[in-house]
This record gives sequence, C-alpha cells and structure tokens, in this order.
Amino acid sequence: MNDNKKYRVYLLDSGSDFRHVCRENLTKLGFEVIGDCADGTQALSDIIRYTPDVVLLDLWFPGLDLTALIREVKRQCSTAPRFILVTGIADKRLLEEAF
Repeated sequence: MNDNKKYRVYLLDSGSDFRHVCRENLTKLGFEVIGDCADGTQALSDIIRYTPDVVLLDLWFPGLDLTALIREVKRQCSTAPRFILVTGIADKRLLEEAF
C-alpha cells in the first residue's frame, strides 16, 4: 500500500462501542473511516458503494457471514479491499474452523 495515501477504512462489528472506539482512534491516526455497521448484509452493500481500501471486521456478525461476505465482495468489486480480522475470540480451533 502507498504510504502517502489516506486509507479509506470500513468497520464491521456487532459491537457499537468497538466501532466507535475504532473510528475515533483511526481518525486520530489519519485514516478516513468511510462507514461502519453491525450487519454483514448491510456491509456488503456499503463496501460495494464506498469502495474502501481496508475493511476491519470481527469473526461473527449478523446477516451475511464472514466467508460469504468476502466471497461476494471479491465477486462484485473490480478491486476488492484488504480484509483485516479483529476479534476477541481466543479459541484457536474456532478461528481455524472459520477459515
């Protein structure tokens, strides 16, 4: 990624407090947070519309699940964003099953 660019970030997490804290901190660090939501189906629509560079997302959220969301974004976007998983899940087995 180009270091001179102001990265556009989208946040997907079912926790509104987490999204709020991420938005505040990322903005302070110079990132442009272009949207957030708690639902995978809404996120798909927003990601296609806003074309973020990066999507920060949790492992589980309502609506479209993680793998379906990523698959659909890659299918529908000519340039898919990078996905960064941010989760409080500490169970390695559950994380491995998710991928």
